[in-house]
Amino acid sequence: MVRNPGIVAGIILALVVGSSTRALAGGGRFVPLGSSAGETRRAENVTRDAAGNPLVGGSETVPKGGLREAAMYLIAPSNAVSKQTLTVAAGTRPRRTALYVPRGANIAVGRATDNTGSQSQALLWEDTAGDATPLTPLDKLGNSDSEGGKYYEDEKEGPGAHIIAVGVSYASDFSVFLPTIWTSDNGFVPQQLDLLPGGPMNGAARAIVRNDGMTIIAGTAVGPAGSSEAVIWNGMQVQAVLPRGSLLAANAAAISRDTRFVAGLGISAAFNSVPALWSDEDGDGLYELHTPALPAGLLRGAFNAVRDLPNARGDGPAAIAVGCSLGPTFEALIFDPDSGVRLLEDVLANDFGLDLQGFTLEDATDLSVGGGVLRVCGNGVSAAGQPDGWYAEVALDAAPCPGDLDGDSQVGLTDLAIMLSNFGIPSGATPEQGDLDGDGDVDLSDLATMLSLFGTSCA
Repeated sequence: MVRNPGIVAGIILALVVGSSTRALAGGGRFVPLGSSAGETRRAENVTRDAAGNPLVGGSETVPKGGLREAAMYLIAPSNAVSKQTLTVAAGTRPRRTALYVPRGANIAVGRATDNTGSQSQALLWEDTAGDATPLTPLDKLGNSDSEGGKYYEDEKEGPGAHIIAVGVSYASDFSVFLPTIWTSDNGFVPQQLDLLPGGPMNGAARAIVRNDGMTIIAGTAVGPAGSSEAVIWNGMQVQAVLPRGSLLAANAAAISRDTRFVAGLGISAAFNSVPALWSDEDGDGLYELHTPALPAGLLRGAFNAVRDLPNARGDGPAAIAVGCSLGPTFEALIFDPDSGVRLLEDVLANDFGLDLQGFTLEDATDLSVGGGVLRVCGNGVSAAGQPDGWYAEVALDAAPCPGDLDGDSQVGLTDLAIMLSNFGIPSGATPEQGDLDGDGDVDLSDLATMLSLFGTSCA
């Protein structure tokens, strides 16, 4: 079985689609990352490179000593997978994992540990020379250990101009956990986010977005009564403690780019983890809690990533979130308000006709939506019994936002950069590569369309 050891890290895959006309269509592909005997590849995050090709951030466990190497996996149109290892200084911290490689793909955030596994260091890599050399380790708070989490890079200010990483710093005996933020503006000096008044020194920052110039962070903090609370920070300050209804505790693991949706897990009265989704579709800052039921026989689950889905179809929140069930078996799942929770394997194979090559899908760790395509990555077991990461994509029935090539529901500099990197493709171009007029190439007509849409938003 493939398991994610994070506190709230990946774990039920769910699709929640809301009102209007948007839906999944058909077609797509399923690509294993290509583990081999003694070398296990894991998928943690999915994005796209400048040319619009899928890029999966994750790790590979190598035979010698079972060390985990941070890696990026580029998936070509032919489904060929190429690996790029993220390095650290020789002899320093040979055990590391790339947790996230967000959009832009020139920066990765992760962590490294020493040979004993007792010391941990948050790391940030920048691939300016094409060899994934390390940019800088992210400093720790005091004498605590730390791990990097998700990050945000403001492409409007130029690559690398405004980088923010979030994560957690913790004492070596795990008695204290501190939500931590590092920013390029102050040289990545660590800063502690506010904790809940009256609560102990415990919390973790798990996801970050930028919205209207504000830094919005989702994570977890422990309240005065000792229960974990799902929290949203605006900058350093707590903006909201999300409602948990009858749940005994709640953890936030992800937030959508428009900040209307937060996903994670809750602890029920029966002490089972349940998937939790919070929605603020009116934008008034008041979030509503949703706890969709798992299929019969599955007792536990949680969300790991969430995206807004503009112009969605159905009666539920216009969002999409991913993860897996936690017991008694590990299953990647998909949920929509019309069909309920289903096995992701069945949806990909039966609804979309994808050849899963005998894979058992045990979890889904991340997703992205852009260019009329839903992209999901995760981990499972091959037909030969080899643990392996995987990537899948399926088509949506219509692009939610013409000109939006990177899936952030707006047309901006990143979309223009993707188009320019593909400019001149004579045939076979896709919408996500910049073919906006559907004639198979990327030319001046597409550029004119992009410029006419520049600055628009579909959120």
